Amino acid sequence: MASGKLVLFDIPSREPCKSWSPNTLKTRLALNFKGIDYETEWIEYPDIAPKLAEAGVSPQTGELAPYTLPAVRLPSGKYVMNSASIITELEALKPTPPLIPNDQAQALVDVAYGLMVETWGSMRPLCMNRVARQVLNPASVEHFETARAERFGMSLAELEKKKGGEEAWAATKEGALKAARLLKQTEGPFFAGTQVTYADLVYVGCLQSVRRVGEDLFQRLVGYDESLEVLYNECKQWVERDSY
Repeated sequence: MASGKLVLFDIPSREPCKSWSPNTLKTRLALNFKGIDYETEWIEYPDIAPKLAEAGVSPQTGELAPYTLPAVRLPSGKYVMNSASIITELEALKPTPPLIPNDQAQALVDVAYGLMVETWGSMRPLCMNRVARQVLNPASVEHFETARAERFGMSLAELEKKKGGEEAWAATKEGALKAARLLKQTEGPFFAGTQVTYADLVYVGCLQSVRRVGEDLFQRLVGYDESLEVLYNECKQWVERDSY
């Protein structure tokens, strides 16, 4: 039975439990921006697939796994998985304030997704082992490490040791400066100029994820160009609710 309140399914961290995943953060920031009443249900990695399958969610194709987070249960009781599908539902649920008001904003969202993937992807050797050692609860560590060792062809410790140095930072800098150049094409501080769009929350979710993994990583990342920290600070009000 529907509760009348939206439920966001998120991946917990060690105490104090806070949102940390770049994937779930972009949905959480959208909920915070829109002021939608919601509650968080924390799900450890091994329990994601059973939870969503039991709820009747159809497995996705073309993704890293058939069941992933973010997912939400809408006030109607409908379950929705994948952030792109979720934002469409949130825009319909509460059209004002809009996050994707027009085709130009949608185009920016597509670009922001690419920037997020590039930034987080280049930082995986720097972040993944820290996530396992410092962020995740014990219930999720083995699942997380095993899945990613299969993906990378080596353990997370080896990934960090072999690829987590200046090579990773060089790729990270390239992606960060690409985002900065896009921000500077307008009067700022947002990708669309003075208007917040979902594109900003997608990228800031990535920045916040890096910050949750390590303040030193975050400071070096935003230090590549001041526009990145300005964007983060302008969106900080929607980052603050991250634990419930």
